[in-house]
Amino acid sequence: MNPEPISSDESLDDENDLAIHPMWWIGLALLILLAIFVAVKGIGFFLTVLSPPMPPLPVIAEEFSHDSEYHGRDTWVYTVPQDVQMLASFYESEGGVCHFEPTCTRTEATQDNGCGLVKAICQGQYSAATVNIFWEAEAMPADPQGETSRLTLIRLIDWSGTGALNDLDK
Repeated sequence: MNPEPISSDESLDDENDLAIHPMWWIGLALLILLAIFVAVKGIGFFLTVLSPPMPPLPVIAEEFSHDSEYHGRDTWVYTVPQDVQMLASFYESEGGVCHFEPTCTRTEATQDNGCGLVKAICQGQYSAATVNIFWEAEAMPADPQGETSRLTLIRLIDWSGTGALNDLDK
């Protein structure tokens, strides 16, 4: 038995079967680009989940306490050797909106309890990756002279990206 000779048409078909069509290379390149795009977008969110950015904080603040009611809502209390007005100016320079209130009402007023002093309440927000981060800073005088302040800082992370600043009250 003699083997049958291979025709030239059959050998071309075998070569075409072994060669990868150029459209496969283009598809593979697009798939790799899509994977890189998703990874770049996702890594920011992943890092925000692992280590959420802090709200603005004066450099000279000394932490007194920290409480985390649930993941995404934190409250810190600091002592800051600055008056309330300087802290309000700092938070306004960080994009916050501040307003001032008395530290107590007229019915609570006595000379010994520090009434007549003013506290500042500042609120702001910023975005990190695809999350909104809301913050509120309340600065109250910590001494009768008002030279040192007690700063309560609240951070709320809106994982959905659809929250509002008034969600800090919840």
